[in-house]
Amino acid sequence: MIPIKILCGCGQKYAFDVEPVGGRMAYAVQCPVCGAEGTTAANQIIAQRAPARPALLATVHNGGQPTFDAPSPPYWAGTPGMASSPRKKGATKFLAPAICAIILTALAITWGRVYWSKLEQKQASAGAIVPPDDGLPHTLQELNAWYVEPPSGQNAAQYYLQGFTALQLGNASDQNLPVIGKGTLPALSAPIPASLKTALAALIRVNQDALQSFAQGLKYERSRYPLDLTQGFYAPTPHLTKFRKAGELCELSAILHAGDKDGKKAADDILMILGLARSLDDEPLLISQRVRVMTIASAVTAWEQAVNRAVIPPEKLVDLAKAFQKLEDSESHGVGFARAATADRLCWAAMLSAPQKLVELVTANVTDLTPEQRNAVVARLQTPGSLKEDEQFLNKTLDELLIARQEGLPNRLKADALIKQRLNEAVAQKLSVAGYMLPGLAGQAAKEAISLAHVRLALIGVALEQFRATHENRYPSALAELAPANLPAIPPDPFDGQPLRYRTKAGGYLLSSVGPDLKDDSSAASNGKNDDIIFSVVAPPKR
Repeated sequence: MIPIKILCGCGQKYAFDVEPVGGRMAYAVQCPVCGAEGTTAANQIIAQRAPARPALLATVHNGGQPTFDAPSPPYWAGTPGMASSPRKKGATKFLAPAICAIILTALAITWGRVYWSKLEQKQASAGAIVPPDDGLPHTLQELNAWYVEPPSGQNAAQYYLQGFTALQLGNASDQNLPVIGKGTLPALSAPIPASLKTALAALIRVNQDALQSFAQGLKYERSRYPLDLTQGFYAPTPHLTKFRKAGELCELSAILHAGDKDGKKAADDILMILGLARSLDDEPLLISQRVRVMTIASAVTAWEQAVNRAVIPPEKLVDLAKAFQKLEDSESHGVGFARAATADRLCWAAMLSAPQKLVELVTANVTDLTPEQRNAVVARLQTPGSLKEDEQFLNKTLDELLIARQEGLPNRLKADALIKQRLNEAVAQKLSVAGYMLPGLAGQAAKEAISLAHVRLALIGVALEQFRATHENRYPSALAELAPANLPAIPPDPFDGQPLRYRTKAGGYLLSSVGPDLKDDSSAASNGKNDDIIFSVVAPPKR
């Protein structure tokens, strides 16, 4: 087996072990966050690490000759149906080596589990330092327990997992469908073409079982996916494989129902997307929080499409207002990313306690470090006692980061400046290991601000519809008119703390945040040349 570690262009790292077929990957690999192609990078690693050899498993079929099966794809290896594992003809003489390989693999897995168990026991009992009673986890075992299991029968995750299994997307990503494929969404002012409606209806029809499971999961507030955090950064997250696709499916369902003028079903679809996002609230991993905010963005896009195409019943506006308000409360406090930062400290400590495993991780990755940087990291990892300074630097950085994160937005954006500053300091002090680990924390506060901006725009959009329902189909001339009847207070722009930009336009309105560049480009929204975060209603159907 060859360890594969890849850094995607979006900044996400992911890893897996593979037995090559013919010296190459036997299946397509995609980033679990952005879906970018990763097969090329994996093949480069394989070419460096090992010559081509037959696959591990041999199965004797009817003809008496064994065929060699490629290993099952890891959880990020794309949508089922997009790539299959080819079979290679072999000879009977390979059967014994294959069995030996299976046994050695099993022994390696068992040794790994024992190793990590003993490592954690050592961390828990080494020294007389008593962890502070701050309510936070201080070992990987405590971290795993911190991700609390809901009472039996009340875990929303079990229903979402059933839905993920029931998803039937086929080659949807290759089709001309919007969101989930290569197509684009129709303009807010344009009707949905009949051909697109037909394609969407077919997709939704074959995924009714999945959608019913998602609706069932929405009934429960708490969730925990089967994730073993005692493994630290090496913990598999197979539930994230189809998470984004599930949210996108619900988004397309909302758009289809809105195009059919069924505002109630469209609202229910949006609530399902928000339920999916909520199921990752407590999961203390950065990758999980990134997937969560992407799912929130899907819900806001679906809401924007729905409000432009259908009348949303008053009772559903109430449901949407509650859901977005609850989400706004959580996002404004940065709960999810704070939990992930806490977990990062423990995962880093575990990796630094096993430098040889970190050497394997660094040397196998061909995309995120130059050869000079990689050699510097490996040399430091292999020098006895050299990691103490890196560990102290990382711990101080995490302490400062968690303090900075206690600020509300936009002040919390200073946390990103802190990470950038500390990364420069690590480079200047030649703390190559700390410099290798810190970039994963870069830009997190900006991602939170983008997500919070989406949520606040959506929340105000709901309040605007409630206002219009009681004011003869007109929107207010200023957002201040919404408070306190439709909103307790008007939330500010998370990027600059100023009021969110709002102006009426024909029969609709344009609502915007200045976005990460802190420049108001909303006047350029019509030609697409802007960096603002926009929520727009063009010509809503009369109530």
